[in-house]
Amino acid sequence: MNGDGQKYPLLQSFSKPFSDVLDGFGLFLKYAVVFGVVFCGLAVLFKQTFLCSSKGMPAFLTCSHNISLYVLYLLIKTFLLAVFIKIWYDALFLKEPPTCANLSRKFKAFFKIFGGIVVFLGLNIVPAVSFTLLSIREPSPIWQREICYFLVVSIGFWAPFLLMRFYADFAALIEGVPLIKFSTLWQHTTLKTSKIVLSFVLVALVVLVIFVLSIGLLRSHISGNLVLYNLFAEFVCALVLLFITAVLVNFMKFQKDLFA
Repeated sequence: MNGDGQKYPLLQSFSKPFSDVLDGFGLFLKYAVVFGVVFCGLAVLFKQTFLCSSKGMPAFLTCSHNISLYVLYLLIKTFLLAVFIKIWYDALFLKEPPTCANLSRKFKAFFKIFGGIVVFLGLNIVPAVSFTLLSIREPSPIWQREICYFLVVSIGFWAPFLLMRFYADFAALIEGVPLIKFSTLWQHTTLKTSKIVLSFVLVALVVLVIFVLSIGLLRSHISGNLVLYNLFAEFVCALVLLFITAVLVNFMKFQKDLFA
């Protein structure tokens, strides 16, 4: 199916990423619990748990301020997230549950998805880079130069919106099939960008509310043994992260089915 000559299903593009998780909730729970435990152990190992800065926390759970270790922690966590994405996608959409045999064959795919995550995050922080460049720049007395600089740097603010037109390629990368030509996706998404953006914003708002409520509830109900509660909170945060990731992957899969 492609986007030529058909209306963009706004309501379905918003609801299906969530309904896919609900339809495969057993799968999600099975894999999310395993990865949640792994993420929790990783946070403990690198001293980056949910309440690591709280007073009364034992030394082995107190926040580490070593930048190098923190960067390593983020890289390992991102790679593990890539592994989860591949397992979730294959199990839900390709009906291929993980086994020792097929996981070993997918090792190269994990690194490709890891690279895709880095590119995805990098392109989405371009607006922040543009804002920083504009805010720290000393104004030039030559107005023509100022206008040119502003126009060039401001292009970065549009990067995330343009990227949404190519989400289908991220799904193709996860699936391990050839990427769809940029020209093809550009053609199929023409005149549909505003609806794609709107549907993604609606999805993002829902997951943002879930994230904020989860963090707020965990921070406002600290009780009992601080160490155990800290581990519990870290585990819940990992589950929320995996849920948000699954929803985003499902959104990209919907775009692929629609525009490929």
